[in-house]
Amino acid sequence: MQWLHVLETSLKGNVVRLNRSHYILRDEIQMNEQLAIPDGYQLIPIDAQLFVKYRDTMDKTYENLWNSENEYLQKAFGFCVQSKGEFVSVCNTFFIGGGLIAPDIVTLENHRGIGLATTVCKSYIRKCIALGLTPYWDCDAGNDASNKLAQRLGFSKIGTVPILWWHENQDVIVNYLKKNNYPADYEQN
Repeated sequence: MQWLHVLETSLKGNVVRLNRSHYILRDEIQMNEQLAIPDGYQLIPIDAQLFVKYRDTMDKTYENLWNSENEYLQKAFGFCVQSKGEFVSVCNTFFIGGGLIAPDIVTLENHRGIGLATTVCKSYIRKCIALGLTPYWDCDAGNDASNKLAQRLGFSKIGTVPILWWHENQDVIVNYLKKNNYPADYEQN
């Protein structure tokens, strides 16, 4: 990949090379299993009000993905798990096109390990299948939790793609590398 080398050289000191793992859903059988929601939690489809709350309190980048809650509801969908009226796990549409749909998943740290991400993702995937869309999953190759969740949900890895990531704040890059299991001496370009 000569283009990658040219870009790395040109942007040296400002980018880091990462790898993205890509998956496609292969095992729809798991989608028929009963969803287990622990006591004290509610599984809810995302409506206009929940979309606005999510965008404003959890992930401002959704302002760039969807121009409004109406556009989101016309072109996308999502599910959330709430506890005491607050988001604890969310699976939203990050990309949709060409018959493929890619989720964006987040589960708050103090609510992990009890199956909430699996539950919210299965609800999302069921709707994808009902709409005739092919669920597609990508994540950082070092994000063990996301890679394991994809496999647990019936996704099969179809490849790994290198990317260059730029961020104006080098501390953000360093923290990202730590969080996603890159070695401490990983070379930033």
